[in-house]
This record gives sequence, structure tokens and C-alpha cells, in this order.
Amino acid sequence: MKAINYFGGRKSIFAFLLFLLVTIFFIVGKCNFDQWGDFCIWVFGTYAVGNGVELLTKIKKPNKDE
Repeated sequence: MKAINYFGGRKSIFAFLLFLLVTIFFIVGKCNFDQWGDFCIWVFGTYAVGNGVELLTKIKKPNKDE
């Protein structure tokens, strides 16, 4: 088992790293709370949409000839 799968895959690791980065920016005063919140909404919204699209592409379409 790869270590990346233990943490949920590359998308979740990337989303977590972005969250950690913007949280550090917030702590050191490089962004305010509104900017932090907006960034988190966009990061995790994009993560959710990406997972949804991936799931939809794996759904098998019925064959019209049958």
C-alpha cells in the first residue's frame, strides 16, 4: 500500500497542504479572516467537485443497442 493512499490520495493531500499554507498566512498576518475563509471554501469546493466528477466518469452508461 502506498503512503499516499493512506492519506486519501493526492487530491486530499494537496487540499490539506493548501489549507495548511493559507492557515500559516493567516497566523502571520498575510491574509485576514475573510480571505482565509474564501480560500478554504474554494479549495474544498474544488476538491468536492473533483471527486464528484471522478465518480461520474466511473459510472457505466447503459448501451443503447440492448
